[in-house]
Amino acid sequence: MLDFLRKIFYPHVTPMNMIYVDRSAILDNYTLLKKLQPQAELFPVLKSNAYGHGIKHIAKILNKTDAPYLVVDSYPEYMLVKKYSKKNILLLGETLPENYRHFDYKKVTFCVYNIKSLEALGRSGKPVKIHLFVNTGMYREGANLHSLPEYIALLQKYPHIILE
Repeated sequence: MLDFLRKIFYPHVTPMNMIYVDRSAILDNYTLLKKLQPQAELFPVLKSNAYGHGIKHIAKILNKTDAPYLVVDSYPEYMLVKKYSKKNILLLGETLPENYRHFDYKKVTFCVYNIKSLEALGRSGKPVKIHLFVNTGMYREGANLHSLPEYIALLQKYPHIILE
């Protein structure tokens, strides 16, 4: 009876599309990209479920690389990568300042887009690494050039914030 009910309420659905992830192809691609620019650091971006390839699986595969960071967009993605990877994590997405307390500051580096976020990280009193987004003219996000002195002053006020 239980099997009958499962078939009714949880039918087996065959997906229209299948993605097969080839571990060696991903690692070969990483190696190739590193060879093209040996002086540059390569940060694989896993946002949006690793662009549909499965964030958990791709994070595990990328453990075999020398990537200094795996990049994600949100807290839920951060939690998955933290669980399945030993790599440091760069959080691209803007985060509400009240949510910073949920992160492991030893494992994460934040992209900072505004003064409010920088102040919140400063008030935490904990050592924290950041990347500062600067608006270079596209006006999508980031600090405006005229406000950079304010950001620099806050970085001087909070020496535990490490600007990478």
